[in-house]
Amino acid sequence: MEKLYTINEVAARFGVSRPTVYDWMNRGLLPYVYVGLRRRVRESALHAFLRPGNEDTQAPKIIRSSKDPQGNSKPAMLVGT
Repeated sequence: MEKLYTINEVAARFGVSRPTVYDWMNRGLLPYVYVGLRRRVRESALHAFLRPGNEDTQAPKIIRSSKDPQGNSKPAMLVGT
């Protein structure tokens, strides 16, 4: 059986907020399934989302800058959405 990820797990993996993950889902960028009333993301969907140059998924590119000049973490940015 394929592993299913929660919204929190997906957000942590990409370093983004829960609303960002829901936005990706609602825009059709990140496929999901329902388990009861809860959304879950299949492991294969995560791999497809991460695969560079995959035109089928139209996944945004995630660009992270680890620290700003003051040493604070900078938020993730999406390109191509």
